[in-house]
Amino acid sequence: MPNDIINYKVNPLSPGELKDLISKKAKKAIENNQTYQWLHENSKQITFANIRMRKDHLYYNMQNDRTLIATKEFAKENGKDAEYFGIRNSFELEQQSSYHKIICSFISNGMRSEFNRTKDQRFPVYITSEGILANGNTRLSCWREMDMFDEIDCRVFPEELSSDWDLIREVVDEQDNAIDIKQEYKWYARSERMIMNIKAWGEIVKNNAGKINYSLIAQKMKYKNASDAENNHKMYLLAQEFIDTQNFPNFKKVSDLDNLGSDSGVQAFETLAKSKKSKETSIDEEVLERITRNCFEIMGTGHIYPYKSTHLAIQDQWGAGNILRLKKELDESGDTTEDLLGGESKKTEEKNFITKPYHGHSIEDRKKILEDELNSAKLASEKRKDKNVKLLFKKKINKNISDLDFTSNNVLEPSSDLSGVDVLLEKLEKQVEEIKNKVSEIKNNR
Repeated sequence: MPNDIINYKVNPLSPGELKDLISKKAKKAIENNQTYQWLHENSKQITFANIRMRKDHLYYNMQNDRTLIATKEFAKENGKDAEYFGIRNSFELEQQSSYHKIICSFISNGMRSEFNRTKDQRFPVYITSEGILANGNTRLSCWREMDMFDEIDCRVFPEELSSDWDLIREVVDEQDNAIDIKQEYKWYARSERMIMNIKAWGEIVKNNAGKINYSLIAQKMKYKNASDAENNHKMYLLAQEFIDTQNFPNFKKVSDLDNLGSDSGVQAFETLAKSKKSKETSIDEEVLERITRNCFEIMGTGHIYPYKSTHLAIQDQWGAGNILRLKKELDESGDTTEDLLGGESKKTEEKNFITKPYHGHSIEDRKKILEDELNSAKLASEKRKDKNVKLLFKKKINKNISDLDFTSNNVLEPSSDLSGVDVLLEKLEKQVEEIKNKVSEIKNNR
């Protein structure tokens, strides 16, 4: 929903008055057994009071996972302090109004259509004892803009738990995310929360060697498993590195990842992260960096030929054939370390293998470099997959002959533009002569 059609003016109840009102309603609900029981980690039972509140009276949770990236970017773009949307500012009218503009952009057409169709809230929202939403920010903004449901069903966190945001997030993560995280949140927003949690939790999720306990993170944040949590973390770190290259005008901030398509680059970064993890201990750092930069260039420019998809182009960069190609190039790029006799020290000459081939080049040069890398990777993959590599040369020649035959019989017409064609034919003849000479040379050396 574009900001220029936002109509609702945020005007919640004053914090003290709202807290007293919720307290009275919650007390009455508990006395009448109007509650909801939730078991936390199979040991701690939490009792929520079921109450109804005017939607206008409540406050948005401005630290909601879904909008973490959007709020950070809003603050930066509008010259606000990094803590502008922090918890301590939850009851500030200015921040609540700014947040309403942000959260409205997350309202989908499907959400509006569904509420119009059913005229039903469907699920209660969770709120703290002070009236801050624990979940349901987008739904509330939708109801406010559509002027629906004067009163809404709420489940109230007990007062003693209402400032424990780690616990609150665990509860709402289980409600909102356990079934399908991707449906509810941008993957990079969830990953941003993970990074914040790793920093905040410290030794709880890190051992003395600094190794992260992804199993605990998966448990607390309701990822499918430790591997899923680790992969999402590494995807986000790669996404940050991708943006930090500053090579791609369409990708200057995290939310620009949406320019990669409806999945915000999930498949591309997932393929990159998983592939890099599986190879990072078995191949040279120089090769690792070169492949990563190639993948960034693929995603940032959209150039994928001769592949049919970004996924396949990235996948083949990590194929055994391409890795062997680059390893050979690395080995041939400089002398290896020498063990000299007579007590002399070892000496290593600097290699000229290029790990960042696109750095400092023009757009046109970068495009040519990427084309060469993609074609080389494709060829290396074909050689690797072909059971009899000796036949690959003839297969390629036969394919070119078929293409020329098709061009001659089906494409060339009396109306065809023949300007400059003589130059093209000369190039073709020259290429054929070069192939003949190379074939002769190989035959003579056998």
